[in-house]
Amino acid sequence: MIAIHLKSALRNLYKHKSGSVINILGLSIGMAAAVLIFMWVQNEVNFDNYHPDGTRIFHVGLKTKSNQERYAGSPLVLGDEIKRQIPEVDKVCRIIVANNATAPKLGIQNNFFKEKKLAFVDKDWFSIFHYDFIEGNGNGFGPGNNGVILTQSTAKKFYGNSSAIGQVINIDSNAYRVEAVVKDNPANSSFQFNIYLPVSTYFKNNPGEETAWLRFSDQIFVKLSKNTNTNVVEHKINSILLNTEPLKMILQRGEKKDTMVSSFTPIQSFHFDSKLNYSWTAQGDKKTVYIFSILGFLLLAIACINYVNLTTAKASKRSKEVSIKKIIGADRKTLFTQFIIESVITGVVALLITLLLVKLALPSFNRFTEKNFQFSLLSSEIWRVAGSTLLVTVLLTGIYPAILLSSFKPLNMLRGVNILKIKNSSLRKVLVTSQFTIAIILVICTIVILKQLYFIQNNNEGYNRTQIFSVSIPSSWYRIHKDFDKNNFYNILKNELGNQAAVEHVTGANDAVQNLKMSLGGGIDWVGRQPNDDRLFTPMSVDPDFNKIFKLELKEGSWFQDGNIPDKKSYIINETAVAELGLKKPYVGQFFCVFGDTGRIIGVVKDFHFRDYRQKIGISVIYNNPEHKGTFFVQANSSKIKQALSGAEATWKKFFPQEPFEYNFMDEEFAQMYKSDIKTSRLVGIFSGIAIFLCCLGLLGLVSFIAEQKTKEIGIRKVLGASVASIATLLSKDFIKMVLIAIVIASPVAWWAMNKWLEEFVYRIHITWWMFAAAGVLALLIALSTISFQAIKAALVNPAQSLRTE
Repeated sequence: MIAIHLKSALRNLYKHKSGSVINILGLSIGMAAAVLIFMWVQNEVNFDNYHPDGTRIFHVGLKTKSNQERYAGSPLVLGDEIKRQIPEVDKVCRIIVANNATAPKLGIQNNFFKEKKLAFVDKDWFSIFHYDFIEGNGNGFGPGNNGVILTQSTAKKFYGNSSAIGQVINIDSNAYRVEAVVKDNPANSSFQFNIYLPVSTYFKNNPGEETAWLRFSDQIFVKLSKNTNTNVVEHKINSILLNTEPLKMILQRGEKKDTMVSSFTPIQSFHFDSKLNYSWTAQGDKKTVYIFSILGFLLLAIACINYVNLTTAKASKRSKEVSIKKIIGADRKTLFTQFIIESVITGVVALLITLLLVKLALPSFNRFTEKNFQFSLLSSEIWRVAGSTLLVTVLLTGIYPAILLSSFKPLNMLRGVNILKIKNSSLRKVLVTSQFTIAIILVICTIVILKQLYFIQNNNEGYNRTQIFSVSIPSSWYRIHKDFDKNNFYNILKNELGNQAAVEHVTGANDAVQNLKMSLGGGIDWVGRQPNDDRLFTPMSVDPDFNKIFKLELKEGSWFQDGNIPDKKSYIINETAVAELGLKKPYVGQFFCVFGDTGRIIGVVKDFHFRDYRQKIGISVIYNNPEHKGTFFVQANSSKIKQALSGAEATWKKFFPQEPFEYNFMDEEFAQMYKSDIKTSRLVGIFSGIAIFLCCLGLLGLVSFIAEQKTKEIGIRKVLGASVASIATLLSKDFIKMVLIAIVIASPVAWWAMNKWLEEFVYRIHITWWMFAAAGVLALLIALSTISFQAIKAALVNPAQSLRTE
């Protein structure tokens, strides 16, 4: 019986070739988009869940008991105390993630470079977290051993197909031996590092930080013993924190009384902890996961609606087939099985094409998502996602058409009523309207997101960032030259950089102006300050030439003067500082103190965005201290950026011959801050295009079928004098009404969704009517183009040919 059903299904697919092609093409594209989305979603929801004892692994963070402040990390010395005082903790490991300042210089065969994905870890790192060792082992990794562990891809990059074990890497003039090679971590790991060094290596170059209680930039992970109550461990850690004098001092100044406590995060939740803000790991957003899960399902639904619409539209053509089969004894179950098999065959064929499309699209998808998804027909993950997608597709495309066709009754079919007592044409209108509603929502969302990103890119941030690149003095140089006159060296290097012909100006600062991450509390004093007022502020250390490049707008007062000794204790504040600190006029000349250095306010600058647009502009204090400057900003002459870079590199090699020359363009760093938003806009834009294409594919099939149904009517109308335009209107007016209804439904939904998204931004655009109008006009034009092509084609057919046969 199954063989007969298969033969019948294949014959039917071949007989209706155009409809089959449209169904399979639409399903393939929709399924391919859905599979890619669901691969990403599956990766996100399964982050860090591959560790065998994952339920016993926790990240130890710190926060104040009042929960008003959460720290970026924990002091490393706390890890030692946990290991020494808390027996319920099985293992403790600490990690210091290298950044541009702390990344050591690597030397392999006289080639020097910096590896940005490098971490200093304790030996227990490899026993707490799961790693597959390909060569060697981590037994000798740890204090007192100059060993290094590489990932498989890094070892291949350095040594090709040769064994990496025993190879020597020079790190900051010390020789390290490769002890082991581990398999690259999966895409759903928070720890995407290429090189692992013992944490003791870091302490050699940074003495004192191992015992510093007020260092909150590093991380601690613990693995608890079996059956241990996490509340007990947290309570014991809190007791350690409560009895630590440095922590008590910073939290109990004046009338402000607070206590520092631990914050346990299970490793499976680490990726989605929104309160953690680490640049070394991509933080997940559950809201984004939910949105893209829905988006994947909607794209699949649009493709399936095309199948349902075409299948139900052609149901009347199969009335004879169903009637004959019922007369010769076929029951409803048999017919239902036949039509389900047709749906399965269509879905399987579409799945095969889907897998091909996924394989072709995966390299681009990996580059876009910065993941490393692998395509293999032996991969259980691929088949799990693809199989689930196929199952949903068969359910959506098979059940209703199978019920409709198997329950066919000649009388009801003549009335145009289906098994649910709903007119088939009405159901198709609802489904087409639903398709275009989804597509229009996506188009509106794309327009709003792009408009917000355009606003960010082109709004006046309050400073100049064009033709500017930055270079930083290597941290290794500071370690070697601790007693060197930093101010003198700074001026020499600045003059050398500025003497290049292609360079307009050179200045220095403590960090990039567009993303000042450091906020400190209690470090400033001013006239009228209350004893318990320890509000946060953002310090900026600059030199007198800073404003020649960045052009901050002075509201009153003056900028720092080069060579003016009193400027060492002079301060410039922003408008927000004036308002929030409650300063009275005249501002210039008032007493002000930063980090214990008492001076005067010499100027007030207009507010500028020193963080992203999601955060409100805070208090900024600008001062001139050569000890706090280590980053140079070089502004190139117009159209001479390459020459400026070459000159800066030559100067760099002169002063730091064994250090790699690294630079960053301010425009690129600014765009990096909104990287996830840019990706979201592109993804939504791509999926909007796919949704509209699928809608048009469905329209094309429906219009073709309706034109075929109305062949005689069109012929008679033409004989009676109807024009091509009137016939095209006849065939297309119902579809245009559906698109207009979809615009009306989609607009408030999209308005609500985009308002929720824009709530994340303190500085944002306002959603206006033209965004909805633009999306509606675009949808109408695309729909009209699709419908008109087939409608005009039908209208141009010779009426003699249309009326020739019954």
